Amino acid sequence: MPATRRAFKPSSDGILEAAEIAFARHGYNDISLRQLIAASKVSTTAFYARFESKEAVLAALTARLFRDLHADAPGVLNQARDLE
Repeated sequence: MPATRRAFKPSSDGILEAAEIAFARHGYNDISLRQLIAASKVSTTAFYARFESKEAVLAALTARLFRDLHADAPGVLNQARDLE
């Protein structure tokens, strides 16, 4: 029986994960939009359907970071005994 191939569907989360890795490895200023799209393994059309620019990707990554920090902070702060 032949193996079935699952169709790849580009997602905003997939692009953000690839961007996070690419920015960490190369630095935001040293990666071009073309390199970012290639790292995301999506077509240019799929990329632009989700983000209008490299700056928009960085803004989404920053928003995700602050959202995660906001969600995690109460639990961590409740367990803290002192500032250390």
